[in-house]
Amino acid sequence: MTELPHLRVSTWKVQAVGWGGAVLFSFCAIMSWISGEGNVSPWFIPFILLSVPILLLTGPIAASPQTLSLASPLGRFEMPWNEVEHIEYGQSSIVFFSGERRMSIPTPNWWAGPDRQTLLAAIDALVRGRQIEMKQTFRADFLFPKHTKVA
Repeated sequence: MTELPHLRVSTWKVQAVGWGGAVLFSFCAIMSWISGEGNVSPWFIPFILLSVPILLLTGPIAASPQTLSLASPLGRFEMPWNEVEHIEYGQSSIVFFSGERRMSIPTPNWWAGPDRQTLLAAIDALVRGRQIEMKQTFRADFLFPKHTKVA
C-alpha cells in the first residue's frame, strides 16, 4: 500500500440521512403530541434513536499509505492497512477486522469527492494483493468501531 497517495472522501450523504431522520421523526413526535395524539408520539422515538448512531459514527474518510481513518463527532478511528485480516460488508457498511479490533466505514455508494474511485481501487488492491477474505454479512451493518479510536 506504499504507492497509495493521501486520499479523502466525504460521507455527507449519510450525514444528511441521519439529520433528515432525526429532524423528521422529532417533528412528527412533537406534532402528534401538540395535536392531542400523545399516545402516538412514543412510536417515533425508536426512529429518532436510530438516527443518532448515523450522526455520531460518520464523517470524512481518509486514507494514507499506512492507515485508513474515519473522523466522526465521537473521535478519530484508525486502522493500519497491514493489520487488516478480513473484511465484511453489508448494505451500508464495510468493516475491516484485525483480531479484536474493527473499523467500520460506510459503503462506497455513500462516498463523495474526487478521491472516491481511487480509494475504492486501493481497497480492491488490498483485498487482491494480500488475498484478504471479503464476505457479505448481515451483521456488518450493525457493527461499530472497536479498539480503533485514536483521538
